[in-house]
Amino acid sequence: MSCGKIASQVGHAFVECSRLADPSIYSEYRYDSFGTKVVLVAPNLQALLKAYQDAQALGLTCFLVEDSGPNVFDGIPTITALGIGPCYRNKVTSRFNLLP
Repeated sequence: MSCGKIASQVGHAFVECSRLADPSIYSEYRYDSFGTKVVLVAPNLQALLKAYQDAQALGLTCFLVEDSGPNVFDGIPTITALGIGPCYRNKVTSRFNLLP
């Protein structure tokens, strides 16, 4: 994906996680920790899907982004990103590296 496409997919993940998060947790995140965000990279789709399952099992707010693919991915719906949080570093997020 291009840098712009990655940015838009991350934006979708952030917006949806913000919308789905418990209001008190989101408020603490936004006002007490200045809303820190990180973008991590998964080595493959299987690792991303495993992270999604593990985040759900931990009760973390999460959202799997699926691009409908009209302009990229040959028109095929494609999972592109996973939003997790707001949360602190945990056993799900700590397995991935920062996006370079």
